[in-house]
Amino acid sequence: MKMLMIVWGDAWASHDEVTAEDGAKKKPYLTHSIGWLVAKNDEILTLAQDAFPDHEGTYKGASFIPVGMIQKEIPLHAGPVLGDEE
Repeated sequence: MKMLMIVWGDAWASHDEVTAEDGAKKKPYLTHSIGWLVAKNDEILTLAQDAFPDHEGTYKGASFIPVGMIQKEIPLHAGPVLGDEE
């Protein structure tokens, strides 16, 4: 299982009043997400918070990150994972 840090610009919403001038100044919200790489295609990278080694291929707490918003993918290594053979 591969762990990554994804640096990406997240979209966000606000319930405050906004003018065209305010809207033109807005930028994506810089985000660092860390997790298990579940899948990646041309449009979406799926990253999960939890992985279940006793149930291979099963994950929980998924984020679906648009590939076009990704600035950087950084591989992580946290050492042995419970259940892995040493």
